Amino acid sequence: MAREPSDAPGLEWKKSRSGMVVPRWRARRKAVALGYSPSNIRLNIDPNDHAAIAERCRKEWAKMEAWLANERSVPRFDGTVGGVIDIYASDENSPYQDLRYRTQANYDKELRLLKKTVGERRVDKLTGEDFRRWYRRWREPKAPGSPPRISRAHSLITRLRILFGYGQTMGYPNCEKLKNILSEMRFKATPPRKVVITYRQVVAFIAKAHELNEPGLALAQALQFEGTLRQIDVIGEWLPDPERPSGMRWAGGLLWQHLQDYVLMKETTKNAQEARIDYKLYPLALAELQRVPPDKRVGPVIIDRLTKLPFKSSTYRRRWREVARAAGIPDEVMNRDSRAGGVTEGSDAGADLEHLRHHASHRSTATTARYSRHTLTKTRAVARLRVAHRKAGNEENDA
Repeated sequence: MAREPSDAPGLEWKKSRSGMVVPRWRARRKAVALGYSPSNIRLNIDPNDHAAIAERCRKEWAKMEAWLANERSVPRFDGTVGGVIDIYASDENSPYQDLRYRTQANYDKELRLLKKTVGERRVDKLTGEDFRRWYRRWREPKAPGSPPRISRAHSLITRLRILFGYGQTMGYPNCEKLKNILSEMRFKATPPRKVVITYRQVVAFIAKAHELNEPGLALAQALQFEGTLRQIDVIGEWLPDPERPSGMRWAGGLLWQHLQDYVLMKETTKNAQEARIDYKLYPLALAELQRVPPDKRVGPVIIDRLTKLPFKSSTYRRRWREVARAAGIPDEVMNRDSRAGGVTEGSDAGADLEHLRHHASHRSTATTARYSRHTLTKTRAVARLRVAHRKAGNEENDA
């Protein structure tokens, strides 16, 4: 693939049906949401002509920005559910703009479905019975014999609550009434997950990952489970950034600078709590960290061996599943269960719940906050209990 020019806002590369990789310009999502067209343009320019590509991208970007300057005003509320959706997604002051990229992408899918199925309904004509009927329709199985889509239906109802709450703050007629109606209604949700990944499964996964030449997956799995960390805090995520040549930037993941003497100190992405974990007390994770040569301990910790860059989340999930299946781990066990698995192991080992909260970097209560300066001491106590619990279990099995 040709190297991207350095000053080409909106540039992306796309593989054509013929297999060629061609340059394409894409407008900002905010502009597209407001109605800007065309949203993307195939650049019929020699992929190696960097100067021409950059010049065209700057030209299209300037046209889009000029259009935006005249379209900054939020659309007027037309009295429909779709109208609330359009304003919520385009208003620069909407809470939607503060959502993380991955969360916003999930919202977008649900907002599109809401607009498609009930977008034309007038807000002043809705009652609680409408919401019950919509919920029943949304939870219908995708195909005969398939399970009902309870999670989807419940999530769409939650999104309606958010939309009408936003409409209430904007002073739109009837939104407050509908928000209050929804607050009094209860809709069945998917039961909380009960599945966890166990220490033995993690050991099997790591062994199989090395057998399949997936060292990045092995290291990530060890750090997630032992550190009770969210996936995003280990592998990070790729975010759109039109100011960069590739159009994307990596953020949120674990850097080697976060691991001084194998002690993790990193602010978590979800709630900005600082995770403090002494991996020297976790033999499984320590062994994986020490596999990385000292001269390679720079930048992101978890690297995709194929791209030599941090994993894309979809790629990580797909290849994690391939290794898990090869290791004999049931499909019901997911990588996201690593955090719950580590916490459960600590609880089973008799760790103090307050210490576990620190270990998992959960949002603290006022009482917990008084002990935040002792976080590393507490997480070390959890580590010792967990490792001792493993040894005791092995001795019982040998007896």
